[in-house]
Amino acid sequence: CSLIHFVMRDLLNIFTLQDGITFNGTLSELDERLKLGENKYFRTEWINENDLKFVANRSAGIFMSIGRPITEGIKGYATITSKNEKEQHLALKTKFRWELIIVLVPLIFLIPVIIVGNTNIKSWVLIVFPLITLYFGFVFRLQEKSLFDVFKKSLVK
Repeated sequence: CSLIHFVMRDLLNIFTLQDGITFNGTLSELDERLKLGENKYFRTEWINENDLKFVANRSAGIFMSIGRPITEGIKGYATITSKNEKEQHLALKTKFRWELIIVLVPLIFLIPVIIVGNTNIKSWVLIVFPLITLYFGFVFRLQEKSLFDVFKKSLVK
Protein backbone atom coordinates (compact mmCIF):
# COMPACT_ATOMS: atom_id res chain seq x y z
CA CYS A 1 0.00 0.00 0.00
CA SER A 2 2.81 2.44 0.83
CA LEU A 3 4.58 1.62 -2.47
CA ILE A 4 1.43 2.56 -4.39
CA HIS A 5 1.20 5.76 -2.35
CA PHE A 6 4.78 6.75 -3.22
CA VAL A 7 4.33 5.92 -6.91
CA MET A 8 1.09 7.94 -7.10
CA ARG A 9 2.68 10.85 -5.22
CA ASP A 10 5.67 10.89 -7.56
CA LEU A 11 3.42 10.62 -10.60
CA LEU A 12 1.26 13.52 -9.41
CA ASN A 13 4.40 15.60 -8.68
CA ILE A 14 5.23 15.43 -12.39
CA PHE A 15 1.94 17.20 -13.10
CA THR A 16 2.20 19.84 -10.36
CA LEU A 17 4.38 22.89 -9.89
CA GLN A 18 6.29 23.48 -6.66
CA ASP A 19 8.34 26.45 -5.51
CA GLY A 20 9.03 28.46 -2.40
CA ILE A 21 9.76 31.94 -1.13
CA THR A 22 10.90 33.56 2.09
CA PHE A 23 9.06 36.70 3.12
CA ASN A 24 11.08 39.02 5.34
CA GLY A 25 8.57 40.24 7.90
CA THR A 26 5.97 39.16 10.42
CA LEU A 27 2.85 37.16 9.66
CA SER A 28 0.69 40.30 9.90
CA GLU A 29 3.05 42.10 7.50
CA LEU A 30 2.73 39.14 5.13
CA ASP A 31 -1.05 39.39 5.29
CA GLU A 32 -0.88 43.14 4.63
CA ARG A 33 1.53 42.67 1.71
CA LEU A 34 -0.78 40.07 0.21
CA LYS A 35 -3.69 42.49 0.42
CA LEU A 36 -1.57 45.15 -1.28
CA GLY A 37 -0.32 42.63 -3.83
CA GLU A 38 -3.81 41.67 -4.89
CA ASN A 39 -4.37 43.54 -8.10
CA LYS A 40 -5.52 42.94 -11.61
CA TYR A 41 -3.42 39.75 -11.75
CA PHE A 42 -4.49 37.68 -8.74
CA ARG A 43 -6.53 37.50 -5.53
CA THR A 44 -5.83 35.61 -2.31
CA GLU A 45 -7.96 33.72 0.18
CA TRP A 46 -6.77 32.33 3.51
CA ILE A 47 -7.84 28.71 3.96
CA ASN A 48 -6.62 28.51 7.55
CA GLU A 49 -3.89 30.18 9.63
CA ASN A 50 -1.08 28.45 7.66
CA ASP A 51 -2.53 27.95 4.18
CA LEU A 52 -3.77 30.30 1.51
CA LYS A 53 -4.92 30.10 -2.07
CA PHE A 54 -3.96 32.60 -4.76
CA VAL A 55 -6.00 32.68 -7.96
CA ALA A 56 -5.24 34.36 -11.28
CA ASN A 57 -7.94 36.81 -12.29
CA ARG A 58 -7.59 35.83 -15.96
CA SER A 59 -6.94 32.39 -17.40
CA ALA A 60 -6.81 31.03 -20.92
CA GLY A 61 -8.17 27.58 -21.69
CA ILE A 62 -10.51 27.30 -18.69
CA PHE A 63 -13.86 25.64 -19.24
CA MET A 64 -16.61 28.25 -19.43
CA SER A 65 -20.35 27.98 -18.80
CA ILE A 66 -22.56 30.92 -19.75
CA GLY A 67 -19.62 33.32 -19.57
CA ARG A 68 -18.45 32.10 -16.15
CA PRO A 69 -15.59 29.71 -15.49
CA ILE A 70 -16.60 26.25 -14.28
CA THR A 71 -13.38 26.09 -12.29
CA GLU A 72 -11.55 28.87 -10.49
CA GLY A 73 -8.92 28.80 -13.18
CA ILE A 74 -5.20 29.03 -12.64
CA LYS A 75 -4.43 28.89 -8.94
CA GLY A 76 -1.69 28.10 -6.51
CA TYR A 77 -1.49 27.25 -2.85
CA ALA A 78 0.94 28.58 -0.28
CA THR A 79 1.71 26.90 3.03
CA ILE A 80 3.65 28.71 5.72
CA THR A 81 6.24 26.09 6.60
CA SER A 82 8.22 28.12 9.11
CA LYS A 83 7.17 31.16 11.12
CA ASN A 84 9.10 33.53 13.30
CA GLU A 85 9.12 37.26 13.99
CA LYS A 86 11.52 38.10 11.19
CA GLU A 87 10.60 35.85 8.28
CA GLN A 88 7.95 33.53 6.92
CA HIS A 89 8.85 30.60 4.66
CA LEU A 90 6.15 29.76 2.14
CA ALA A 91 5.98 26.54 0.13
CA LEU A 92 4.13 27.16 -3.12
CA LYS A 93 2.41 24.43 -5.12
CA THR A 94 -0.35 23.70 -7.57
CA LYS A 95 -2.72 20.79 -7.57
CA PHE A 96 -3.28 18.24 -10.30
CA ARG A 97 -5.33 19.66 -13.21
CA TRP A 98 -8.26 17.27 -13.54
CA GLU A 99 -9.33 19.08 -16.69
CA LEU A 100 -6.53 17.25 -18.49
CA ILE A 101 -8.14 13.91 -17.67
CA ILE A 102 -11.40 15.08 -19.27
CA VAL A 103 -9.57 15.44 -22.58
CA LEU A 104 -8.14 11.91 -22.34
CA VAL A 105 -11.37 10.12 -21.34
CA PRO A 106 -12.74 9.94 -24.91
CA LEU A 107 -9.45 8.36 -25.99
CA ILE A 108 -9.92 5.49 -23.54
CA PHE A 109 -13.27 4.68 -25.13
CA LEU A 110 -12.04 5.15 -28.70
CA ILE A 111 -9.01 2.83 -28.50
CA PRO A 112 -11.03 -0.43 -28.46
CA VAL A 113 -13.32 0.87 -31.20
CA ILE A 114 -10.39 1.77 -33.43
CA ILE A 115 -8.57 -1.51 -32.72
CA VAL A 116 -11.60 -3.60 -33.61
CA GLY A 117 -11.72 -1.61 -36.84
CA ASN A 118 -15.46 -1.66 -37.45
CA THR A 119 -15.69 2.11 -37.56
CA ASN A 120 -14.97 5.12 -39.70
CA ILE A 121 -12.89 6.69 -36.90
CA LYS A 122 -9.35 7.13 -38.13
CA SER A 123 -6.30 6.04 -36.18
CA TRP A 124 -4.95 9.62 -36.19
CA VAL A 125 -7.46 10.26 -33.41
CA LEU A 126 -5.13 8.22 -31.16
CA ILE A 127 -2.49 10.90 -31.72
CA VAL A 128 -4.73 13.98 -31.57
CA PHE A 129 -6.14 13.45 -28.06
CA PRO A 130 -2.73 13.06 -26.35
CA LEU A 131 -1.44 16.08 -28.29
CA ILE A 132 -4.40 18.16 -27.14
CA THR A 133 -3.72 17.07 -23.56
CA LEU A 134 -0.04 18.00 -23.86
CA TYR A 135 -0.95 21.36 -25.39
CA PHE A 136 -3.38 22.29 -22.61
CA GLY A 137 -0.95 20.98 -19.99
CA PHE A 138 1.71 23.27 -21.47
CA VAL A 139 -0.69 26.26 -21.52
CA PHE A 140 -1.74 25.61 -17.92
CA ARG A 141 1.88 25.24 -16.77
CA LEU A 142 2.93 28.52 -18.41
CA GLN A 143 0.08 30.32 -16.68
CA GLU A 144 0.86 28.68 -13.34
CA LYS A 145 4.52 29.72 -13.59
CA SER A 146 3.44 33.25 -14.48
CA LEU A 147 1.08 33.34 -11.48
CA PHE A 148 3.88 32.10 -9.18
CA ASP A 149 6.20 34.82 -10.52
CA VAL A 150 3.62 37.59 -9.98
CA PHE A 151 2.78 36.25 -6.51
CA LYS A 152 6.46 36.12 -5.47
CA LYS A 153 7.16 39.59 -6.91
CA SER A 154 4.28 41.00 -4.90
CA LEU A 155 5.98 39.77 -1.71
CA VAL A 156 9.44 41.20 -2.38
CA LYS A 157 8.53 44.80 -3.20
